[in-house]
Amino acid sequence: MELSIASVNQTPDSERTSGLSREMPASVPEDGSDKSSSVEPRYDTYVPSVERSSSTEPEEDIARKATPAAAGKTLTTDTDDVDREIEHLEKQRDTLKKELEQAADDPQRQAELNRRLSHVEAELDLKNTDTYRRQYADYSGDLT
Repeated sequence: MELSIASVNQTPDSERTSGLSREMPASVPEDGSDKSSSVEPRYDTYVPSVERSSSTEPEEDIARKATPAAAGKTLTTDTDDVDREIEHLEKQRDTLKKELEQAADDPQRQAELNRRLSHVEAELDLKNTDTYRRQYADYSGDLT
């Protein structure tokens, strides 16, 4: 006896429906005629939620959020120290490059300058970012 794959995966109707009873919805007449226009949908309907008003916050919080500058509360960010540090590293890098060009005849000196130059460039790549500037900036002022 040879079976096809489709016939293996199928079960007879009697096995699939055994133990199950089929009930007709109350809106369908018992004679079996189906009038789809009279049948109500059998799914949930969307009920919009009540909008939340911003009145749950105290009025003083709303006023403080709206005008922090009017109350004389400001925050100042100063990145001058970080900028100076980055400028110093850039000057140091330029100086090392010039010294490297001048030390063309001394391989030992070139190796030392290359090592220092790679260290300065790595430090410059690390520090010349917005993240580093924000992290090491000086903040002054009061927002509380």
